[in-house]
Amino acid sequence: MCYFDEYPEETELITFGKMESRGITGRADDGIIVFVDSYSKVEVKLGETWICRLLRGHGLSQYYLAWPIEKIERKQPVEEVSEEIPIEDGSFVALGNDRIFSKKLREGHYTAYRSLNGSWLQLIPSENGNIGCRDNSIAIEGLDGFMSGLFPRTLEYSCREDCFLIKLEE
Repeated sequence: MCYFDEYPEETELITFGKMESRGITGRADDGIIVFVDSYSKVEVKLGETWICRLLRGHGLSQYYLAWPIEKIERKQPVEEVSEEIPIEDGSFVALGNDRIFSKKLREGHYTAYRSLNGSWLQLIPSENGNIGCRDNSIAIEGLDGFMSGLFPRTLEYSCREDCFLIKLEE
């Protein structure tokens, strides 16, 4: 059963970034949860952005069904490859849009928190942390939307008690 004709002509840009029990979800501009319509037969993955037609769920539901129309491809910034890391003792360097290096980072695990506006990153050493540090370097998936430009690049930072506060954007 395909009810494509029942979808309104209005379209909306939806980024699907969360997995729930009923599938991958995103949020519409008005904040309502959006599920991919299973009848669309389009495979949508976490982190992808699509232009979708939206249909309110049945009854008094607080969700929309999305019929994906066109996938929006992200253009990856061109990374400048350099053999040497411009490191001053103790500074933090962005090696790419998801990797950070510093001689202050020790082997082990860290927990990371990003500020709501995405401009600051807090790193806390933690035995239960889900971010591993090896060779004074950590990789944090999802930072690519908050760090861009040419790499490697020195980042501003400050130390607070047992954590590092790193400024992501210039």
